[in-house]
Amino acid sequence: MTLYALCAGVSDYSQWRNIGWNAPDLPYSVKNAEDFAQILMTSFGALAENVGIQRDTWCSSGNFLTAFHDLIQKAQPGDSLCVFFSGHGTRLAGSAIPDKPAELWYNAILPYGGSAVTDYDIASLTQVLDAAKVSLTVVLDTGFVGGVRPVPGAPQPVGIALGDPARESFVQYCHTLVPVGLGIQNPMGTLAGNISAITKTPTGQLAITLPANATQVEAAKAVVYTACAEDEVAWQIRDPKNTDLQNSLFVSAWKQVAAVANGPLSLTHTDLLAALRTQSDQLMTQAVRRIASYSHFTQVPQLYGPASALSQKALSANAAGVSG
Repeated sequence: MTLYALCAGVSDYSQWRNIGWNAPDLPYSVKNAEDFAQILMTSFGALAENVGIQRDTWCSSGNFLTAFHDLIQKAQPGDSLCVFFSGHGTRLAGSAIPDKPAELWYNAILPYGGSAVTDYDIASLTQVLDAAKVSLTVVLDTGFVGGVRPVPGAPQPVGIALGDPARESFVQYCHTLVPVGLGIQNPMGTLAGNISAITKTPTGQLAITLPANATQVEAAKAVVYTACAEDEVAWQIRDPKNTDLQNSLFVSAWKQVAAVANGPLSLTHTDLLAALRTQSDQLMTQAVRRIASYSHFTQVPQLYGPASALSQKALSANAAGVSG
């Protein structure tokens, strides 16, 4: 019963800027990956030799997906897998019928180079995974909405906003949004209509309304933690006097939950989410909302997956419930 993990962090987004993307560098993404790897070892019992770290140039889309594939291939019944990513996220339109706007959209994570990674890529890897025998947890330290102008010296927003034509199409036509990491083989059949409404707020941000229980996805191959809700901005924060607060807000919340436990963490996914939300809200008040132009923002971590899996112990090497 072994916990295997891949922790990837991208701080350098020069490759994306070189092809025209407005993708600022993120100061702490590599550190986030390193610190999350440490959490897995100190709080969840992972061995150092079973935790791989990809930093910047090594985290191309090809390398990331190859390492993800290798985790799945090495897993044995009763093992647990964890994949962590820290960096920018965005959204991409799914395949559209000619002359008809796309109603299906994908959340996407941006590695160092190559192409954006969506759940279409993840599903191609996880189709061989027996989720009843091997548990997979995906932790996404990113935001997908973007669109916040950074304030010099203040916490940095994470995520790449859609350009105006794509943003208008997303607002008007998106009815199905596919989260990253669930491993859904047929998103239009499984997730169809999981967006109730998308509207623009007076501040220029988007408000995305999901149906009740939209985060419970019975066909998912993984449990997925995200740093924030679909219409929220994620943040990287810095306290010059406290090196423990030189991370993303999400990883800082994980670190504080681990510090409170002061030993092995033994929580269900649902209870861990509640603890992360408490810490995240305190950190938002402490580090982000104290800035006047950011005072209205929230960052509430989310949890996606099958209802039966969410009640299991988080990141436990025997959480999959092996049957003989």
